[in-house]
Amino acid sequence: MARVSAIFCSICVAYNITHTSLNPNAKIVITTRPTPLQDKAFKLLAANPACI
Repeated sequence: MARVSAIFCSICVAYNITHTSLNPNAKIVITTRPTPLQDKAFKLLAANPACI
């Protein structure tokens, strides 16, 4: 089940790394929020997309 969750999360949740012009060396990590349908699927799989 963990493998299915990992595959699902890699498809549904984007992990973006950016920076500001004030400090180009500082990394800012932004993850997208799941859609309501994706959120329901995560709950059915008992998966937390932030932890996978």
